Amino acid sequence: MDPLSGLGVASNILAVIDFGWTLLTEARSIHKSSSGLSGEAEFVDHLVRDVAILDAKLPSLVDVSGELQRLLGESKKITDLLQKALEALKARDNRSKWNSVLSALKQSWGRDEVKDLTGRLSSLQVQVTGHIQRATHHEVTRGMTRISQAIAQIESTNARLEIKRRDDLRKLQENLIRAIEESKTSGRDIETKVNNLPDETKRSKKGKERTQEEIQRENQEFEVKRNRITTKLASFRELEVATRAISESVEAARADQLILDRLRFDNIQARHRKIEKAHAKTFQWVFEEQTRGPRLREWLETRNDVFWVYGKPGSGKSTFMKFLCGSRDTSSCLRRWAGEKLLVVAKFFFWNAGTTLQKSQEGLLRSLLFEILRQCPELMPAVKSAISEIPDWTGPDAFRYAPNLLLLYQTIATQDIPIKFCFFIDGLDEYEEERRGHSDLIKVLRQLDSSPDIKLCVSSRPWTVFADEFGSNADWTIKLEDLTRDDIQRYVSDKFNEHPQFQTLTQMNSEYSQVVDAVVNRAQGVFLWVYLVVRTLLEGLTYHDSVSTLYQRLHEFPPDLELFFQHLIDSISPIYRKMMARYFRIATIADIPMSAIMYSFLDDIDDNSDFALSLEQSELDPAKIRLRKDQLRRRLDARSRGLLELVQDRTDRGTDDKTVHFFGYRVDFLHRTVRDFLHQSADVSSSLQDRLGSENIPLTACHAILSALKTAPLYDRSHPRHYLFLIEDLFFFAAAALAERPDSNKTLEPVLDAAESSYRLNADCLGADSKPFLFIGLAAQIDYSAYVHKMLRASPNMLQESQNNNKVAPVRPAIDFALQSARYTRPISTRSVTYLLEAGADPNMFIDGGTVWTGFLDSLYGNWTAGKYGFSNDDEMFDKDRACELIRLLLLHGADTDAEIQLSYRSERSKLSVNAKELIGEIFTPDVASELYQGIHSRSDQMTGVRLTSKDEQKPRKKWYKLFSRRIHK
Repeated sequence: MDPLSGLGVASNILAVIDFGWTLLTEARSIHKSSSGLSGEAEFVDHLVRDVAILDAKLPSLVDVSGELQRLLGESKKITDLLQKALEALKARDNRSKWNSVLSALKQSWGRDEVKDLTGRLSSLQVQVTGHIQRATHHEVTRGMTRISQAIAQIESTNARLEIKRRDDLRKLQENLIRAIEESKTSGRDIETKVNNLPDETKRSKKGKERTQEEIQRENQEFEVKRNRITTKLASFRELEVATRAISESVEAARADQLILDRLRFDNIQARHRKIEKAHAKTFQWVFEEQTRGPRLREWLETRNDVFWVYGKPGSGKSTFMKFLCGSRDTSSCLRRWAGEKLLVVAKFFFWNAGTTLQKSQEGLLRSLLFEILRQCPELMPAVKSAISEIPDWTGPDAFRYAPNLLLLYQTIATQDIPIKFCFFIDGLDEYEEERRGHSDLIKVLRQLDSSPDIKLCVSSRPWTVFADEFGSNADWTIKLEDLTRDDIQRYVSDKFNEHPQFQTLTQMNSEYSQVVDAVVNRAQGVFLWVYLVVRTLLEGLTYHDSVSTLYQRLHEFPPDLELFFQHLIDSISPIYRKMMARYFRIATIADIPMSAIMYSFLDDIDDNSDFALSLEQSELDPAKIRLRKDQLRRRLDARSRGLLELVQDRTDRGTDDKTVHFFGYRVDFLHRTVRDFLHQSADVSSSLQDRLGSENIPLTACHAILSALKTAPLYDRSHPRHYLFLIEDLFFFAAAALAERPDSNKTLEPVLDAAESSYRLNADCLGADSKPFLFIGLAAQIDYSAYVHKMLRASPNMLQESQNNNKVAPVRPAIDFALQSARYTRPISTRSVTYLLEAGADPNMFIDGGTVWTGFLDSLYGNWTAGKYGFSNDDEMFDKDRACELIRLLLLHGADTDAEIQLSYRSERSKLSVNAKELIGEIFTPDVASELYQGIHSRSDQMTGVRLTSKDEQKPRKKWYKLFSRRIHK
């Protein structure tokens, strides 16, 4: 059991002990009750309820350490004993009076039983205190206890997530250690003092009437001894309070971390980090008085409107937004706006060359919620309450839908606490979702800007949709290229003056300094153009170009970026143009920047097409990894003229030099405008394809990834997920290869076979035993049904062998891969699903809190609801025909129509739990669902499965299904 969770159990045991001591020593005088019961009866009634509550708080003995199991068992026996004793007192003759619970218990039990109880309480107290001490104190052999290690892990996670927590866990731990020391001996002392309290019951039985003086003396003696017990109990109660405090604080910290981990996603800050910092003193005009900059400053200090930053491609909008986010002047202005209220600043940078989450509503909302809750844990209780309204929020899809995330955001926005929010959202034009446009994004932004305590600063290209929404008030807009002339002047001048030859040349000819002004005059506010031009002019300074030659270099660069990119491509040496085309083609096919090590193997494959297949499984030597990285940097420069560059993935550094150089670098475009140019220019695309001839570039990429898999350094088990990312990339390009050329099936198979063999060889390092169906599952996801069929023929029982008697999947089943779409492909393959079902895949296999079948229906319902309520879904379009066919297949193979589904997406439905049959009827119609079931039942006695041909998959032939399909869209 987790040691910190064990403290929570121990604190409950301490509460039982404290209740027992208090019961025996502090409940002395009984008074009449206003409720009509005697004071004694009502008092005992309260005690009975209190001990019942304590007993209920004691956890079951499941998942508890052996020592705690024993202590819990003794604690429960004591609560049972106290309950029986108090029930006996409650039922006694009310005419009988007693001056303390202790004396009453002695009358009811006898002196020996009370003494036995005090002994048990004392022993339990000593043992549980010892347990806490052993768990908490430093040990000579370990250096750090498990408690300290657990706290360090929580603090490490807090640091990774940058959570600003109020509680100091280390201080709480120190308080606990101090309380242990003060209470270690209290148990035996309290036992002795309780057993030596005046025995009023025994004296009354002697038949001798006590004088008033004797009674007063006995009372004084009792009070003195009781006060000594109370003093001892105070230190014991400090232990209970300290134990409970650290347990509750840790529980809260872990709950917060779980929510933040669910909101956070890989590369959440990748785009922001990729943007270079603004050049020294650039953009300072924002906070000066003599330009339009003060309007932005006024907005920062006083307004809650939306401020719009717009400009040409390459004008530096993202750099400007990054500058604003990180500027101390911005923080000072915003603090003046916030006044005495807490200020929370969050940012999100859309990136259409990144992952789905980096360019979607879901990514925007998750990122903002993560930043808000990271900075302001005070909002967590309200968010947890709202999350409880989302069924199965720990499931994989709970935070997948924009409405769920907006529910959490609206909960935060409507809290009556003194907080102001400012959000910086860059690159609205880079937003990209299936079936959704920028007008849908604007609707979400307006929902974000829903309070006078919230304001947004957004940036985009000057597209009409944004101008109509944000451009009506010129005071709260900035056209960036109109304001950056001085910044460009400073940048060019600084770069020239940093060059060691510039001063030498200007001393020879002062006209060199005039080149700076010429660059500024031609720039038209486009920073990217300036950056690229200055790069080649500095090259000219190195070679001591004459002034006229520098001007010639300058004028050869077209002022238009697209012409400029074309110019750079045309300037690449003919000998490199085939490899240039290969690099550009891979970079434009990929949905995210690909691994640099993969690119480094492209030349090996060009020299030998079987290189990857014949390569031995062996980790690359660190020196060879560095050599490959250096070679690739040089080749990118020669073959792309800087349009592609080697960048370090700063979001996840390796733990050693080898893993950093192998996994830690990617190849990315110099700027998103380069990617746009290559995508949108038909002439360039045609030219690149001509240079590649008949080569299947995605297949070439698969070979390169296989080479990387075979040579990956995994000796320290430090980065298995990077290896798994390579496998995902492999299947991404495999899908692209099949789409580009369906006849590539036979040439692709050996690559995947070799990749799986590599995966198996690295099983120990990767924990591959927990992912035995990764390859067949991913093959099913990309609709590579021939490969799925081949694997099942080779191992016919592979699916059944994974299923135990309880039908609980020990690993993720292949059928679950097949039914959940991913980045590789949008339509789910009915053919691959059929193969898996016929091979024994069970749709009712339990996984992730439900079954494969209920998870599929939940996802299907989410896709349908997303379209119904106007929100995009980034996995797959809702195709009713295909959905019906998949449901039919699953039902034919035993899917449970009575299975209960906890819906991840919450709509206006009052019912959050629904059975499968009802949900199918809601997604389609009850009549259509009824026809579907009738068709299934009429065939269930004649067949156990359905094998579809490719033609069958496109258009089912059965008469019942044709009738069924006609009614789907009614």
